[in-house]
Amino acid sequence: MKSLPNWLINNPGFYRKFKALNIESVINQFPDLQPLESGSPDSDDIGYLLTCGSVLSQSDNDLCQDAALRIAQFCLQNESSEVRKDHAALILDTLSNYATLNLAVKKNLIEGKFELRLPIAGQVEVTRRKIEHSVEVGTEKDIYVNRFQAAFWDAALESEWVSVSAPTSVGKSFILESWVEDFISKNKKCVVVYLVPTRALITEVSDSLIRAVGGRGDVNIQSLPLRSSFDADKTNIFVFTQERLNIFNNSLNGAFKVDLLIVDEAHKIGDSMRGIFLQYVLEMTCTRNYKVKVIFASPFTSNPEVLLTDAPHRVRKSVVKSNYVTVNQNLIWVEQKALSSKDWSMYLFLRDEKNHVGDFKLEFTPSHVSKRLPFVALSLGKHTNGNVVYVNGAAEAETTARQLSDGIDSPIQDDEIENLIELSRKVIHERFTLNYTLRKSVAYHYGNMPMIIKSEIERLFSKGKLRYLVCTSTLVEGVNMACKNIFIRGPKKGRSTPMGPDDFWNLAGRAGRWGKEFQGNVICVDTNNEKIWNGTPPISKKDIKIVRATDGINEKVDDLYSYIDSPHHYGMTQRNPGLQSLLSYLCISSYFHEGLVNNPFFEKYGLDDIDNLDRAVSEILDSLDFSHDIVARNPGVSPILMQSLWERFNKKQDSELESLLLSDPSDYHALQSYVAAFTRISDTMSKSLGHNSRGAYLIALLVVNWMRGYPLARLIAGKIAHLEKKNVVFKEASVIREVMEDVEKIARYEAPKLLSCYNDLLKDFYISRDRGDLVDRVEDIGVFLELGVSLKTQISLISIGFSRTSAVMISEFIAADNYDELDCKAWIENNYSTLNGLPELVKFEIYSIFNNLNI
Repeated sequence: MKSLPNWLINNPGFYRKFKALNIESVINQFPDLQPLESGSPDSDDIGYLLTCGSVLSQSDNDLCQDAALRIAQFCLQNESSEVRKDHAALILDTLSNYATLNLAVKKNLIEGKFELRLPIAGQVEVTRRKIEHSVEVGTEKDIYVNRFQAAFWDAALESEWVSVSAPTSVGKSFILESWVEDFISKNKKCVVVYLVPTRALITEVSDSLIRAVGGRGDVNIQSLPLRSSFDADKTNIFVFTQERLNIFNNSLNGAFKVDLLIVDEAHKIGDSMRGIFLQYVLEMTCTRNYKVKVIFASPFTSNPEVLLTDAPHRVRKSVVKSNYVTVNQNLIWVEQKALSSKDWSMYLFLRDEKNHVGDFKLEFTPSHVSKRLPFVALSLGKHTNGNVVYVNGAAEAETTARQLSDGIDSPIQDDEIENLIELSRKVIHERFTLNYTLRKSVAYHYGNMPMIIKSEIERLFSKGKLRYLVCTSTLVEGVNMACKNIFIRGPKKGRSTPMGPDDFWNLAGRAGRWGKEFQGNVICVDTNNEKIWNGTPPISKKDIKIVRATDGINEKVDDLYSYIDSPHHYGMTQRNPGLQSLLSYLCISSYFHEGLVNNPFFEKYGLDDIDNLDRAVSEILDSLDFSHDIVARNPGVSPILMQSLWERFNKKQDSELESLLLSDPSDYHALQSYVAAFTRISDTMSKSLGHNSRGAYLIALLVVNWMRGYPLARLIAGKIAHLEKKNVVFKEASVIREVMEDVEKIARYEAPKLLSCYNDLLKDFYISRDRGDLVDRVEDIGVFLELGVSLKTQISLISIGFSRTSAVMISEFIAADNYDELDCKAWIENNYSTLNGLPELVKFEIYSIFNNLNI
């Protein structure tokens, strides 16, 4: 039985019948497709394929598993024989694919408890598998897991460091969260940090953990990097990005140890500057507790073991590398036929073989190139919900959504969609494009949109109320949102870089919702146009190779020396920010370990010239006039540039020192103080906060108003009013996007990084001048910028779980500006009727949060 599946999967007779089944399966999903003359499998073929599926389902080979799953799901959807459906269900059970089996029952394709209809021997096998794939979580909960999840659980029990690699949609998130639940049940008052790459995933993971263990009184789940977030009397679970973990660590001055560190999407340790930042927080966490348990999770990587090279000696390590298949994906190409813009052909790829499935006709003529992708999506996706259309930017997303909605005849009437439109109009702008497209069950989703809007779009899409969702690269960056069909045409990463195979397959992995759909379709448009596809689309899935961003140190040693010694250090930083991140990482490593040569994490780099590099870095640290702790608190910023800012401070006379302070955002003089600070930063460290005083003024205005808690709609209206006053010609939609981009990239990323460094240096500078009276007036504004509010009441509302949008709206009704979380909860309970005029989705958020907190 070990060799038979591998022989069978390559048998020409089997493959011929299996191919016919796959083609028929695709044809059945697209009612308007005109199929070619091809022989669909007859009854005898189905019986034969079911027998083959039983054999293939026992293999660990992903090709065999995929084939068994395709056979089973085809029979469940197309066979009338209950006996054969039970046979298909048994294949799913053998695959331990319980989610798909439950889906078949939910869709009434098969009656429940199929195992009771099997012969005794079959019942025994099903029972045995349930026992083998049953996992005890804590002391009072059992879950059934698939093969991958079972392998992970065993590895996590046996080892302190575990690196897991598996495809999208195998249940990684579920099993990681279950492991956290089990860990905290066995380790009282422990500290768990769950690292995710984006703020969107913070919300998703936090909500999931709250549902799982939030009802326990001894567990504190937080996602905000506040000093008050830590509760020493409870088990603490923190869901952070690497930037938030650093802010949190700084707020507590490193006075906490992590017992369990989970790094999700761990392959992003190779992502340039943020990858270096991730390496830094990993080393920082492990240095402070060498007994920390570490779990890495990444999608289909070829070398997950490379992440374990940072583990201490004698620590037990495990690698779980799985290609386990839970849902089928069809790779489909569609191409326009010669001399006819509306007539198109569809091809299905099986084992790298291109098979002509049939032809279809577009309803509208794609007179402009921008219409080709949406018109194909309209023709092929109009009979189902769950269609994602991938585009290469925010502006293109809005245009494509408009084109899709214009192609749909009748608007829909739905209260939940109307509630989202109401919120979008109040939070963003009255004429935001989304407000129009939603009426046709079309939405779009890109990174700079407010979280409350994106979250509701994702919820409505998952619920089946949105027919089309237009997405940008945020879908590749870790948003756990799946679909039935995904339409792609010449995908790019960023504005101009063709998307590589790694990101393409990560994107394609969203097609097919495990437990919600039997299969998904990756539909590539205009595949015969080599120019837009930079050749041809990827055909064979290849694993991602993990290469740390810090692994390039050896190759960049000469560049680092030039960067360190250059009289134009500032200019080189602007041209090559990656060198700044590497230098910062080296300086912090040297500080933590009293020299690079003493850093155990550096063994993996095999540096040829570590003594000279160590000497160069040490000379930088020795030349600084401020505490080296400030270098460690501000990863990603060159210490040489920090010294330049320090020297700028030092030019101030004693009577002028107070002018260096940043005013409270609510203060009348706040804007003036921020313009001055941004100008100092622009002259010494970075132009990100303005190239000159005029640019610094506009960015300072945005940042101050953001921290004041101004709604996004007010920021947008202010920018439009400013442009109108200046008689500048502009497009309203472009201004809306620009303001949202400035908030995300400047107010929530660049400003926190640079202003936190500014204030750290300022505190140390005041100490050096014996001005302790001014030290206490230096605010820790990194959190203010991250959250977009500065009043304690607003911060407390966000800490409870409210989005910034809701927190700002609710706080307008609360007079007190210094409420803690308990005060805010009590106020809402006693004044709920006062909030009746808020948008329905804000009121729904209030209800949801209070319900989760059991108040």
